[in-house]
Amino acid sequence: DFSAAAITSFSESTAGLITSAVGSIASSVPIFVISVFVMIAASAYLSKDYDDIYKFLKSRINGQTFCKISYFKTQMVSSLMGMLKGYGVIMLITFSELLVGLWVLKREYALIAAAVTAILDILPVLGSGTVLIPWAILAFLTGDKTLAFGLLVLYIIITAVRNVVEPKILGSRVGLPPIIMLISAFLGLKFFGASGIFLLPVAVLAAKVIIEGKKNNYEGNCNKNSKRKAIKRISIIKPKRK
Repeated sequence: DFSAAAITSFSESTAGLITSAVGSIASSVPIFVISVFVMIAASAYLSKDYDDIYKFLKSRINGQTFCKISYFKTQMVSSLMGMLKGYGVIMLITFSELLVGLWVLKREYALIAAAVTAILDILPVLGSGTVLIPWAILAFLTGDKTLAFGLLVLYIIITAVRNVVEPKILGSRVGLPPIIMLISAFLGLKFFGASGIFLLPVAVLAAKVIIEGKKNNYEGNCNKNSKRKAIKRISIIKPKRK
């Protein structure tokens, strides 16, 4: 009786969540389509007129301010790319753990299940528990206690490894101590919700770039970055010959 009641309650809750999610997605589709169209059009126009926009802004902003903006942009792009690579490494580690664990538990479609769970694990709030915990509960209610226990152990291992590895990987990629990344992610979740896990570390990273820029010679770094950029652009875009 308890198993039947639990399964019924779980099914009703899941159905309600799916219905609510589908309605929310359906109502946001038009806005999403318009946003994507505007983003693509704006990217095309900015790419086409990049040199003109660059020259216009440079002529309207004094040299020192423009140098600071250029330095900030270069350092932030480099740090954010490092952060994205760090999250990619974390996702690969989680995927490997899931694949090995599901293979040991002799689950079919282990590769697909590991890939989907690893993607969900990198997203805020959701995590691998979104898949593994309901799966373990369902396995327990259906009598497969070995699978349920194995999935719970796998979830604990993934969570523990990520909590240890994530601050170190991101800290080494963006040049911040792991404890700073961990605290900023926790405070972001605490005060700003799911988006704060990403936004507050980015804000801390921006503050770090600004502080380092003040310590260093803005103008010297700006000149070096400008030379690097010019060489890169010449190698990619061939100038027209008259």
